[in-house]
Formats: sequence, C-alpha cells, structure tokens
Amino acid sequence: MKSPHRRAERSLLLAAVALLTAAPHAGAFGYDPVGRRFDPVRPHQTTPPPSQQPPPPPSQPSADQPPDGPPPPRGKVLFQSHGDPPPPSEPPAPEPEGLDAQPQASKPDAQPQLTDADRAAIRITAFDLDLRLHPATSGVNARARLTLTNTAGKPLPRIALQISSTLRWGSASLVGAGHPSSPLPVVQHKLDTDADHTGQTSELILTLPSPLAPGASLALQLFYAGTVAPSAGRLQRLGASSSQALATDWDAVSPEASSLRGLGNILWFPAAIPQLFLSDGTLVPAVAKARLDHASTPIHLHLSVEYTGEPPVAAYFCGRRQPLQPLTDDAESPIAYGSGIATADFPSEPIGIRPLSLFVVAQPEALIAPLPAPLSKPSVGPNARSTPAVAPGNGPDAATAMLAVESTDDRALPPFAASAQRIAPLLQDWLGSRPLSALTVLDHTGQPFEDGPLLVAPVASLA
Repeated sequence: MKSPHRRAERSLLLAAVALLTAAPHAGAFGYDPVGRRFDPVRPHQTTPPPSQQPPPPPSQPSADQPPDGPPPPRGKVLFQSHGDPPPPSEPPAPEPEGLDAQPQASKPDAQPQLTDADRAAIRITAFDLDLRLHPATSGVNARARLTLTNTAGKPLPRIALQISSTLRWGSASLVGAGHPSSPLPVVQHKLDTDADHTGQTSELILTLPSPLAPGASLALQLFYAGTVAPSAGRLQRLGASSSQALATDWDAVSPEASSLRGLGNILWFPAAIPQLFLSDGTLVPAVAKARLDHASTPIHLHLSVEYTGEPPVAAYFCGRRQPLQPLTDDAESPIAYGSGIATADFPSEPIGIRPLSLFVVAQPEALIAPLPAPLSKPSVGPNARSTPAVAPGNGPDAATAMLAVESTDDRALPPFAASAQRIAPLLQDWLGSRPLSALTVLDHTGQPFEDGPLLVAPVASLA
C-alpha cells in the first residue's frame, strides 16, 4: 500500500497536468504552475534580460493581457462590461421648411457698394405722387412717378432711392419715350441713416439697361407700401429716452392723426440722398440744401384717405390746404357707422423752400382772434394762400380772423385768441396791417413744427 505522502504527491501532479491541458481551451495563452505566462503552441521561453527587452508600446495594453496578480478564472466569458456604453449618436434634426425655416445668412453683394457721391449724384426734378392712407392700420400704399437727372460728371450704371425703413419697395419700371414701361430688377436693403425717424431707410438700387449719361434724365414709375408709426429708433441710438424720442419723432398714420413732416423726420416719399447723421452734423445742413435744391421742382399729389365714421375734412400738403371729398361705401348707413374714402388733389406746383409735409385734418378749423376792424380788409394778390373753412358756430369770418385752429380742446381757444389779440398791434407795426392768410394751428402734443403759415403745436402751451 502506498503511503499518504505518495498519494498527495500524485494528486498534486494530476492537478498540474489538468491545469496544463485545460489552458489552451481558455484562451490563446496559459500560465505555468508558478504563474509565468506561456504560449501553449510555441515552446516555452524564459523572459529575456531587461537590456534585451523592447520598449513598451505607448498605447494601452490589449484586453487579452491580464494585469499582474492572480491568474484569471478559467472558462468561457459569457458577459463582459467596461462601464456604461456611450449614448447612441442621434441623427441630425431635419431642416425646417416653410414658415418655420430660419433665414440663412445673406451672401455679400457681388456688386460694388454705392458711395454717398453716387447716391447724391441723382436729383429728382419732378414728382407725381398717388398716396393712399389707411389710418386704422397705419398703412400706406403709394405710386410715385419721378423724373431723375444725373448731376455727376460721369455715367451712372446704377441709381439709388430711399424711403422709410417701415416701407418696402414693390416694383420699378422705366417709363416715358423709348421705355414703354420696362420693368427693372428690384434690389433693396436697409441703410443706417438719421434722415428717417426709424434710424434706417429702405434703399432701392436699380441697375439701368445702359448707364445714365451726365446731364441726362429718365422717368421711373415706382410702387411701395408699408406702415408709418411713431418711432424712437434714431434718437434712442443717441441716448434719448423713449418718451423724449417719441415727443420729438411723432410722425404717424393713425386714427388719431395722420402727420408726415418729410425729409429729416419721415421719408414717406422717395429721396436721392447720402447717408446723413445727427451725431456728425450732416443731417441738418443736408435738409436745408434739399429745400433749396427743390424749390422750383414741380410736385403733384393725389391723396386718398380711408375712413370709418366721420370723414376727415381737409389736408395740408406743402402748406397748401385742400378739402377732402368723401365717397361713402353705403349712403344709407348712419354716419357714425359708415365708411368710405376721402380724396383731394393738389395740382402740380413748385415745392418752394419748404418740406414735403402732409397733414390730414379730422375736423373743421375754428377761426378766432379777429383783427381790429379798420385793418380787416381781405388780402389780394398772387401770394395769398388758401384760407380754411369757417367752423360751425359764432366767430370771425375768414377775412378778419388771425388764427384758424383745429383742436378738440375748446377750453384752450379763448386764452389763445386773447394772447393773439394782445400782440396784434406789435405785429402790424413790424409786418404790415394784415397777414396774407390766417395762421393755421393744428393741435398736437409733440414737438412743434412750422411750415409757412402752418404751425403744428400743443395749443394749450401757446396761450
């Protein structure tokens, strides 16, 4: 019988043989009984001395190289984890289409940019305007037929015109002899300038079929539309508060009042001007120069005003007054609920040294502050201006009244009239026995505006 020691040695030997024979099935490598790694296919090799070992690779050790320590468990790997897997990459979201699409960044214009000299090279030598106002929506629709002249010493392949940034150009075409309404491509963009109360204009750049020679003229027909509302844009850019800016830049088309003061306030008509700014002092001199340049320029305006309820009574354009003729949509409906269009036509006439201003009067003017009786003779002569109609009620007639006031504040009229009568003798000594026409005052809470015998100001502050 074998001794227990011999049986123990045999058991250890059998365990070592089982370990060696099982290693090739556990993977590509195995371990000897003392823990050294070997390749079961190749002959066993001892580890070379450190001087003969190649340098370790910079990359991380491969997954099949176990770290130092006890041998890994034998058997087939059923599940292995190296931490949370990375989140699956989401496919890119589809590009929005239709109304949800975001505007792409515009590419730079391939055409050379216009200079201020190019903009100012064009002079408008005739205006023919057809304007339609929608006070309920602050809307404006307009057709402008202009005659343009090249005042530069070089041909102009392109011309530029500007309107308020809240208006948008619709179409442009050459008209007149040799141009039976030839459409032109419309290219427009926003241009920073203080010539308009918004602080920007919509600039139209027209490329002509052939360059406009120096001194030559052409006729254009333009359509544009949009809205006109009070804007604090340009003055807030200079640091003014919103209330301060709106008290100054109050031009608007609204149910309360339609008031458009022209270049330097609101560009409701096309203009050929350079960039102008208050900060560098270029705006005010340019406005004065434009008035001088256009003093003899003829202008015609056909005005239409949509209304609901009581129709407006008159319009003042370039200081001239014309009554508005209402055309109701339904003659049988009560006036308070009626609607229609009121129109006025201002025949072609030189502009004079004045702004292209337009004001719509909602109610008749009240004639107040009569002149002294011996001096109240009607004015005659070619310089006499149109006289407002007499408002209902008692008061002086058009021949004797010094003031024609459009206001809903009846309490402010008596002290205003008394102030005018107190200074009448002084005015007669300085300026003559009687004025050419009554001073028309339109009651407005904003900063005062004056155009010849027309004053737009708060009546209560004038008394």
